[in-house]
Amino acid sequence: MMIWTISSLANQKNKLRSNDKSNDLVKSIKTQNEVLKERINILNEALDYKKEEVQALYAEVKRLKNVEESHQKLVGKLYLEIKQLKKDAEEMLLHP
Repeated sequence: MMIWTISSLANQKNKLRSNDKSNDLVKSIKTQNEVLKERINILNEALDYKKEEVQALYAEVKRLKNVEESHQKLVGKLYLEIKQLKKDAEEMLLHP
């Protein structure tokens, strides 16, 4: 009976050690999980910022394309005006 008791106590002690190790492992996993969640939150914030940055860049590209288009139209009008002015100058020279 005494051997059984000593053996039983040893088993209980081993179970407690095992439980302590399990509890430490669970705590470690929970801590790592919290760290990973924080990193995910930081990365999500960075991703949101980059998305806003990309949207702003697209808006700027669109604005610049509109500016370029208006400049092309203006260049076309100025070209026609210069052509007309040269024609008028030639006529003035022919008929002083």
